Amino acid sequence: MELLADFRQFIRENRLIGSNSKLLIAISGGVDSIALCHLLNQCEYDVCWAHCNFQLRDEASDKDQALVELLSTRWDIKLHTRRFETDRIAKEQVISIQMAARKLRYDWFEELCNAHNYTHIVTAHHQDDQAESVILNLTRGTGLKGLQGIPIKRDKIIRPLLFASKQRILDYANEQGLKWREDQSNRELKYHRNFVRQEIIPRLERINPGINESLSRTANYLSQIGEVFEEEMKKIEIESLEKTEEDVVIDLNAIQPPNRTTAFVSFQLLIYNFNQHQIDQILKNLTETGLMFYSNSHQLNIDRGKLWISSNKPETEYYEYENRDSFLETRYQKLVFNEVNRNEYSIRDNQEIAALNLSALKYPLVIRSWQSGDYFTPLGMSGKKKLSDFMIDRKIPLNLKERQLVLSSGHEIAWVIGRQISDKFKITDDTSKVLEITMIPKDA
Repeated sequence: MELLADFRQFIRENRLIGSNSKLLIAISGGVDSIALCHLLNQCEYDVCWAHCNFQLRDEASDKDQALVELLSTRWDIKLHTRRFETDRIAKEQVISIQMAARKLRYDWFEELCNAHNYTHIVTAHHQDDQAESVILNLTRGTGLKGLQGIPIKRDKIIRPLLFASKQRILDYANEQGLKWREDQSNRELKYHRNFVRQEIIPRLERINPGINESLSRTANYLSQIGEVFEEEMKKIEIESLEKTEEDVVIDLNAIQPPNRTTAFVSFQLLIYNFNQHQIDQILKNLTETGLMFYSNSHQLNIDRGKLWISSNKPETEYYEYENRDSFLETRYQKLVFNEVNRNEYSIRDNQEIAALNLSALKYPLVIRSWQSGDYFTPLGMSGKKKLSDFMIDRKIPLNLKERQLVLSSGHEIAWVIGRQISDKFKITDDTSKVLEITMIPKDA
């Protein structure tokens, strides 16, 4: 029962479970989760089980579920089960089977917590899993965060077996006469984690027989360092980073002291899924305006001492406006329309307000994303100008260019929204009515 004593101590030391905790245990039918359930039962916590049948191993998946159902009846534990069409969902979302299964699993667990007031989700990750994660993250170049490995707790998720080796768990399960099922896919070397487990770690054990424990201890040490590091990064963030609903803007000149620029930029870019190679390239080109970089979720534009980070290119926008409503909402802004008599109107020097000659406009007005080949006649000019050249002259960052909308009447641009009206639609001495349009950003 030595494992049980260490298990209890690990929970106490890390304050994982309180007297009022209500636990949802992820149980697969494998030895790790079965042992976890038995240990928690011994501790007499308020527990419930959740089993995911991902239907990836045909009959074997159903046998896993059958064993879990049998044990829940035998141990008198409430059990939630769900079958997922994991393969189909992975193909539809163009993601890996592993990623699809993980998302399905944790989304469902969160649903159960909300429905049944479970305070914690408990998983059976152990010391060997920790070592494998550190090695995998090291090869992927995930930086300090990745080298911290699997956290003991994150939000609702707790992992009270992280201190124990796989062998200790196996020994405990055999001592207690527990029944479990082996997942044969754990032997397939096509999965990176299995390759690390079966090929890499055994070779590292020739150098250090206690490699798993060493890597786990290192991950814990780096996790403590990481907490201090993150506190320092948050201090820098206050002065040098601005967040809006759509963008994150890092002002490189505001980072103090300047010698922390590399650390701060790297820390921020990892949040937005840029890999280490991309981060290295960005850091080498911080003074190059106009460069764009793309992660699988975000894009970054280097623009005159600032890094603009935004979600990947948005979908094209298109709206039609009749003169019946007083406003229209787009993805990033709200447009407010107001008709005014010319003799009662004073033109305001504000790019976010357009004052247009109402008689020159044709309804419906079209508000849309700008397109390559668009042109207009900027206020005060007589000739046409390509909109792309206009935005270059205005030094508009690339990520904001992609979101730029225009308002057109007929087939002519009347307003580059928030930038400039067309000379063809300006107020003149003959204007009797003005259409005033005010742009209000959504995050304003």
